[in-house]
Amino acid sequence: MVKTIRKYLQLLLLFLLISLLLVSCGEGEKSLGDVIAENFSLFRDEIGEIIGFMNPDPASDAEFPSASPASPDTTVSPVIRQHFRTEVFESAYNDSRREATIKSLGEYAVYLGNPDDENVDTSLYIRVEIPDNHSVDIISEILEEKGIEYDLEYRKNTSPAGDVFAAHYSGLRSEKSLYFVPGEKVILFVSDVKEAKKAEPGDERVIYLTFDDGPTAEGTGKILDTLDNYGINATFFTLGKGIDNYPDAARAIYERGHNLACHSYSHEYKSLYASAWAFGLEIDEWENAIDKAGIQLSEGEKMFRFPGGSIGPYVDKEKRNDFLYVLEDRGYRTFDWNVATNDAVLYTSGDDEDSYSFIKETLISTLDTGIKQYLDSDVPLILLMHEAVPETERLLDWIIEYLIDEGFSFGNLRELDSWVFSGNE
Repeated sequence: MVKTIRKYLQLLLLFLLISLLLVSCGEGEKSLGDVIAENFSLFRDEIGEIIGFMNPDPASDAEFPSASPASPDTTVSPVIRQHFRTEVFESAYNDSRREATIKSLGEYAVYLGNPDDENVDTSLYIRVEIPDNHSVDIISEILEEKGIEYDLEYRKNTSPAGDVFAAHYSGLRSEKSLYFVPGEKVILFVSDVKEAKKAEPGDERVIYLTFDDGPTAEGTGKILDTLDNYGINATFFTLGKGIDNYPDAARAIYERGHNLACHSYSHEYKSLYASAWAFGLEIDEWENAIDKAGIQLSEGEKMFRFPGGSIGPYVDKEKRNDFLYVLEDRGYRTFDWNVATNDAVLYTSGDDEDSYSFIKETLISTLDTGIKQYLDSDVPLILLMHEAVPETERLLDWIIEYLIDEGFSFGNLRELDSWVFSGNE
């Protein structure tokens, strides 16, 4: 009440001052009383608007908020956060290609949102623990059981076709769980069908991709990325000394679903093939290397390839049966090859031929020979490449595309019995 009276007095004083100014500026023939009387009606008509301007209602005008914020109402539940975020699921496929995975999400590029707030009541959300198996069928079933609506969007990704590799949703996250805002739809991003066809029973043209002499510091990862883009399984015949040097690369081969196979420990022909005992010792050393790298193979996963091949200048034919017995006794299946790129002997290309043309022409030639000799038989077509050769890593896309164009599907060597040259070829 006191504040209101004070404002009226201030207005009255302002009116008197204005009247005096009018008298001094040309109204001198009129008395102060006459001026006040003539302007009083105007003052009376405008007084309501003037008072409204000088004493606004805070509730009706956002530009004039209350100076004293209201005390918090402790009876109200914490508000659910509704910011959207995109989570890339942790997997051996996405970890190494995170940038490519994020890029594939397009407009839904990863947004992690605000950090977790310990004061938020997570009971207001729908908690979902993401399993290690990211199959779209499994993830969809979990969301349906929780009453969460979702849409599926298929995108090209390194994960196996049919795996959920990311989710776009409103809510929070913890280390192992996602917390969804009730009523908000979720978008699941699913790895689309790959361009390469996996071999199925009855396929007429099947080829098996193999790589020797790894793992390597960089080549292994790049080759794995390319294979994952096409959804192709390959077999890596590795050296124990390479595994000792690059255990992470060896684990990546195995964890990303490819076959980690033995190619001896040293690849030193003289010591490796000195005797059956020396041969067995190298295999034992290779197994020690994968054990130190944290890899355990089952009996059905053990495969071996002779450095230089099971028939040739490096293997004594009289000892070959002894070597094969050592392998069989340790539970290994053995594989030679009959299609090649000759990437290990690029020095044999002509002076007027670059390395890439040499690899392409060798593949075409040996594949044509293999088709003519073995396609209608029980002999598998096994392609030999070397992961330590930069040209192979750079040409792998072309090699795969060429095989696709030739009508080949891609098989898993693990599904075959041993195959080596008989010595009569």
